Amino acid sequence: MGVTDISADYEGSCEITWHFLSIEDPYRLYDIKTKKHKDLSEYQNGDILYHCVDHLPSELPYESSVHFGEKLLPFVIDLAKSDIKKQFEE
Repeated sequence: MGVTDISADYEGSCEITWHFLSIEDPYRLYDIKTKKHKDLSEYQNGDILYHCVDHLPSELPYESSVHFGEKLLPFVIDLAKSDIKKQFEE
């Protein structure tokens, strides 16, 4: 059994969320008997696979980043030359 906490709310919606993980090392086990997180190599029957990366939404795939950049690029020069004292509509 596994849990993925996408809210990443410390001690919030998922009671075992008190340890955030990283993209490089995104999984831990949660021992329901000791109520502690442990490394995957320490697996015992009954442990819960746990995943909670607090900055996961900022991890966009390369293709998404390229697409966003291509859509933004046509506006960059006009934005850079704009007069910030004028209203947006102007």
